[in-house]
Amino acid sequence: MFFCYNKNKRTNIGGTTMTTPFKNHPVASSTIKALSYDGEDLIIKFNNDSEYSYKKVPETLVDGLLNSSSVGKYFHAHIKNKFLTTKLT
Repeated sequence: MFFCYNKNKRTNIGGTTMTTPFKNHPVASSTIKALSYDGEDLIIKFNNDSEYSYKKVPETLVDGLLNSSSVGKYFHAHIKNKFLTTKLT
């Protein structure tokens, strides 16, 4: 099972063990290029190089996003239009 965002633990993200929080983690998606998460805010870089910040996203949703069979579908169903969003680039 994927446990995330405890700064004192190593975390397995998509088969890669990382220390959380994480930055610019690439994902396999036709829509999303990379994810960053600081334990509260999720930053998504899309394949068109636009970047958006989603405020106060629970770690359980980030966990689901990272482990979903379709990152884009999970994003559209659980994150898009559900959190305060700021366009970064």
